[in-house]
Amino acid sequence: MRRLAANSGAPSRHNWEGLLAFLIQRVHVEGVPATQGEWIAVAQDWFAQNSEGGEIPDESTIRRRLGPIWKSLQAAA
Repeated sequence: MRRLAANSGAPSRHNWEGLLAFLIQRVHVEGVPATQGEWIAVAQDWFAQNSEGGEIPDESTIRRRLGPIWKSLQAAA
């Protein structure tokens, strides 16, 4: 069995894992947001509140990262 290096690649500028943990919890408690725009706004709000210096990824980056998850949740509904 091959072991992967723990530190492969540059660290991400944004805490995507923290955002995903928050979104999973939110969906569990409140359900899936009604629109993809609301889904993106929730992510932007989370980054604004939880990033050092309030740095937020641009909307297209968030949409690219979260779009497949949004589509999967819509297909499952």
